[in-house]
Amino acid sequence: ISADLDLCVCYSSAVPSHSTEHSNEKRPARRGLYEPGSGLEPHTDGYVYGDDLPDFVFLLCERASARGGANVLLDGVALLDAVEAGDPADRGLAAWLNSTSVDLSEGGDTGITVGRAAEGPIVQWHTTASGRSRLKWRRQVNVGLTKQLATWKPLAEESAEDVAARRCSEVASPSYLSLWRPLPSTTGAGATSEVESKLRDFDAWIQQASAVAFSEQSFSLSRGEALVVDNYRVLHGRAPYAPPRDEQAGGGDASADAQNDERRFWRVWSWTSEGTGVPPDGALSSNPLNDEVFGDKQGAPSRTDL
Repeated sequence: ISADLDLCVCYSSAVPSHSTEHSNEKRPARRGLYEPGSGLEPHTDGYVYGDDLPDFVFLLCERASARGGANVLLDGVALLDAVEAGDPADRGLAAWLNSTSVDLSEGGDTGITVGRAAEGPIVQWHTTASGRSRLKWRRQVNVGLTKQLATWKPLAEESAEDVAARRCSEVASPSYLSLWRPLPSTTGAGATSEVESKLRDFDAWIQQASAVAFSEQSFSLSRGEALVVDNYRVLHGRAPYAPPRDEQAGGGDASADAQNDERRFWRVWSWTSEGTGVPPDGALSSNPLNDEVFGDKQGAPSRTDL
């Protein structure tokens, strides 16, 4: 979105993405957290790395879906500007987001995997190697709750426009979708309730902006096109799409014809010299379900049942 990549040293890792034919999607599919054609709410990639998440994400289209699957982006700077331009309560929320530490980790009970521990304010700014001020914030979603949203279920008879309209209607009474939560050190029922209330308020802002993005600002990539996302600043999501017929029917492994029709993207997580650093053990994987990287090394429970 915005960066002088020619000045950056990059460390990258790539895997195929967004298709049930790839191992990084089969495991969450077995847990009921993914279906062929499922949509994705706007989120930050590499949340599993904690504070050492990649600062750029590249998505390269090898094969677009036949129907649906448009991309959406949510700019954190624009969102925060809107919050700060609101009423006194909104301005207080903006200040709180910059100053109050919360648990930023991905938990296995709400996320797709067990992430590395992280805490701090949701909104952070840091000075880059080139001397500019750069926003760093992150958001991952409760995958169980997102299954209830209009944008999760794969496209069948409904149009992408109808799905986006239903998502707009859902934000009138939203559930809390983000993974942020009070730190264990937050003591007292009143203090915990205040933190939870602030988190719900900001999550509602995000959901409203996301619904607008799905309805009015989505776009699609064609074969050979790539999307480069500032992963510190911009959330990215995907509208649901119509999977190949074999997979819609709920059969076993897709046929060769279905595999040839399946949406296929390549995802690259990239760490640059304009970020806050590379993971201590290296930028080893763009797959959050890689047990060799995220399993026993951090003492997390085995996830062989994923």
